[in-house]
Amino acid sequence: MFVVVTVFAVLVGLLSAQLKIVRDRRELVQWLRYTGGEADSSQGIATIPVWRRWLGDEAFDNVILNPDEKIPRGMNRQEFGSYFPEAKLAVWSRHPSTVAGRPPNHAKDARDKAWSEKLRAKRDARNKAKLEKSSASRESD
Repeated sequence: MFVVVTVFAVLVGLLSAQLKIVRDRRELVQWLRYTGGEADSSQGIATIPVWRRWLGDEAFDNVILNPDEKIPRGMNRQEFGSYFPEAKLAVWSRHPSTVAGRPPNHAKDARDKAWSEKLRAKRDARNKAKLEKSSASRESD
């Protein structure tokens, strides 16, 4: 019985780590598209593990960064690229006026701040839910 519980706990731990990767990649792709970058999967060359596809992840062939934008979470380009190991990371530039619906460059800091606050709020909500769940389970014991 102990072995079954241990194996189950290890599997749940691995699954939760994979879920975190999928969630982080989704947030970074949203940020990318918001700032004028792109994550492209049209060629269908890149692959990711099957279990990540089951969790809703997507393989990207190319990840294109806008060099005018700061990468969130204080990452550099290499760290950002580590979230997309299957993709070719590229940096490109277009004049902001050619990107439909994009605010002017002077609003970049406000967007970065708003994006960081949104990510922080999501993280805080997840941590609060975990804390409430663990305290509820302790109370039932």
